[in-house]
Amino acid sequence: MALIEVRNLSTRFKTSVGEVWPSREVSFHIGAGRSLALVGESGSGKSVTARAITRLLEPADAVTGGSVTFHGRDLLAMPAAELQRLRAKEIAMIFQDPAAALNPVLTIGTQIMRIHRQHGLPGDARAAAVELLDRVGVPEPGKRLAQYPHQFSGGMKQRVMIAMALIARPSFVVADEPTTALDVTVEAQVIALLRELQQEMGMSMLFISHNLSLVSRICDDVAVMYAGHLVEKASTQKLFQHPMHPYSRALLSSIPRGNKKTHPLRPVRGEPPNLARLPAGCPFRARCDRVVDACSQPQPLVTLSCGTQVACHVAVKEAAHV
Repeated sequence: MALIEVRNLSTRFKTSVGEVWPSREVSFHIGAGRSLALVGESGSGKSVTARAITRLLEPADAVTGGSVTFHGRDLLAMPAAELQRLRAKEIAMIFQDPAAALNPVLTIGTQIMRIHRQHGLPGDARAAAVELLDRVGVPEPGKRLAQYPHQFSGGMKQRVMIAMALIARPSFVVADEPTTALDVTVEAQVIALLRELQQEMGMSMLFISHNLSLVSRICDDVAVMYAGHLVEKASTQKLFQHPMHPYSRALLSSIPRGNKKTHPLRPVRGEPPNLARLPAGCPFRARCDRVVDACSQPQPLVTLSCGTQVACHVAVKEAAHV
């Protein structure tokens, strides 16, 4: 059963060059205890979609249509006061830049304990903060409660952000590129920690990333975005073994794989389209090596017999003849 279901979510920004649509009729669901990765190049609409889901997108009228159902209730239609009560208690977000998300003039302890008290959580706030900091791997948690964000390394700041997001044991967490500013070693530690906590607490997670190598280690399912459109959705195993959309294949081919001579780097050719002037039909067709005449017409997501959903004329036709 889906814990959260996104249906036909669209967002629009008005700019000096015209209207820009970061997401167009995006639909997906995440089951209880499952993790879904939303992947794509920079500018594909991943983070905007995540913020729209949690109603953190500014301006508020940027969301132009669709619904986001959580436990059977539409978050987009929910009164602001009621939504605020849900945030942190049931829904939490881990931001990609902890240095910007943490208040530099308040101690870490003050910031964590404030969340605990604001939401009326049971038990002693300080004891809960110490316990969770210890759980996410912050050494000497009792001592570090009295320290300020600038006294923490980038990796430790991200661990603090994870602790703040999970203090109420939410059932749904959005992790928006949580390892962007971290080195490879710390990145691996944070990913392992997130996966462990997700399984331990039984929470659902939407993981935003452009790094497919990370996604393979933490998520059950993957949804691929391109130019504001969802072009493929499949289990992580299926997507990595049998990608159906040409863009998904191009993304996987661009992953560095050791020896440059035997596995040369193959970047996705061309440039992403201007979101204010998207071409008619498939938005990827100008960069696609499998383009056909039908690609001048839009192709909605189609569920194939293997369970994969794909928005590609060629992939749908080939699957029908298998």
